[in-house]
Amino acid sequence: MCMPSLLYCRHLLLVTCLLFAPIFAWGQVGVPSTQDQLISTAKYPDGTVIPYMLTTRDGVKPKRLIVLMPGGMGNLDPRLEDGRLVFNFAGNFLIRSRHLFADDESLIVSTNSTESPERMRAILLDMKQRYGALPVLMIGTSKSFTGIDDRHQ
Repeated sequence: MCMPSLLYCRHLLLVTCLLFAPIFAWGQVGVPSTQDQLISTAKYPDGTVIPYMLTTRDGVKPKRLIVLMPGGMGNLDPRLEDGRLVFNFAGNFLIRSRHLFADDESLIVSTNSTESPERMRAILLDMKQRYGALPVLMIGTSKSFTGIDDRHQ
């Protein structure tokens, strides 16, 4: 059996480190940070509050709104506990990746999956009042769009 030389292994390690350095540096100095906020101003017609999470990057100049919804039961339930924003489904791919969607031109809304067009309408109206009319991209996994996909405009 032929073993690679020590020099070859060192070169391979160096090349690997150089290739992955930008990934390891992501989120460091020079890269704008993102913030999560609990928003509680969207309401159903009866006045019931619809909480959702807004993720933005520093210096964002919004040109689009991206709405993320986890699949399955999808009850994100964002809330403050002891002054910290907490929520369910933190391990869901979309919710876990929300900071990657946030760029210089995108606002990211994370909310419960819903069967209610009224819920989504209230969130979109709330965002329109905050930022004006923006194109909307809705991204969901699994059953997150049940009930709103065909009826929502």
